[in-house]
Amino acid sequence: MDIKQLQYFVTCAQTNSFSTAAEMLYTSQPHVSMVIHTLEKELGYRLFQRAPRGVTLTPEGVRIYEHAVNILKNSRLILSSGQDQHQTFTIYTNSSSNMSVLFTGFYKEHPDLKYRYIEAGTEEIIDKVALHEAEIGFIFVPSNKETALNYTLQRKKLDYTPLTTSDLVVYAGKQNPLYTRTDPLHADELKDLSFIQMTDDFFTMQDLVDDILSDTFSSIGTPVIETNSSHVMIRILETTDLCNMCSYWLKDRYKQYDFRMIPVIGLEDKISFGYIHNRDEVLSPEAGEFLSLVTSAIEQER
Repeated sequence: MDIKQLQYFVTCAQTNSFSTAAEMLYTSQPHVSMVIHTLEKELGYRLFQRAPRGVTLTPEGVRIYEHAVNILKNSRLILSSGQDQHQTFTIYTNSSSNMSVLFTGFYKEHPDLKYRYIEAGTEEIIDKVALHEAEIGFIFVPSNKETALNYTLQRKKLDYTPLTTSDLVVYAGKQNPLYTRTDPLHADELKDLSFIQMTDDFFTMQDLVDDILSDTFSSIGTPVIETNSSHVMIRILETTDLCNMCSYWLKDRYKQYDFRMIPVIGLEDKISFGYIHNRDEVLSPEAGEFLSLVTSAIEQER
């Protein structure tokens, strides 16, 4: 038995799928199946029940799952302590200009720490926190995704703690006619707009708006560009007539770019912002202090 086998086992257990695990591990499904089969042979019992639509842990698999998670966590701690005397504080977050401003302020107060600040989609953040590669992960949760999120977190023994709710708004740059607009948008105007949107496997903007406003119209305008690059997002908004729809949770004192923020009638308080964490673990002093910084910024808005 080795660390690689345990990593494959834990990933399969958390995804309930050999094929999904293979994608996350950057390998093939047959290779994942072979590694799991070898591990089962070494242990002398089956870890998974196979089915056409995925896999589930056997009672023996459930019994060793927590042990495997702890072994992986401790192995990372051993490796990191041997490689660097400085502690690394890792933050995963959905893309957010406000979070980047808050993180920069935190770094200035604590320049002695070593950091990893990673922007990612919600599903990746859930996986990273579950695997103890990050203590906390900050996410935006659409109102129509809360049930699905809670179900996913329950299986992985994670909790989501909401910090605030926010509105959905439209941002437009100087090249967009909306830049000079002073009154809110009406829902039926959204279908005529062209968007650039951040790609996220959990936060599907069009799906959310369709659910909320299904009685008003059939769809918002189809995104012309989908990207995972905040640099591309900013450049497009600055130089084209495309707009962006996203949440609005901190005021203009955190504003970095000259974009017009336009409220949309009917889309108030539709996004929850908060953090994911392991249910039975106490946050480190660094994570606790950063969380206090975020919550303090939110409190100042009220």
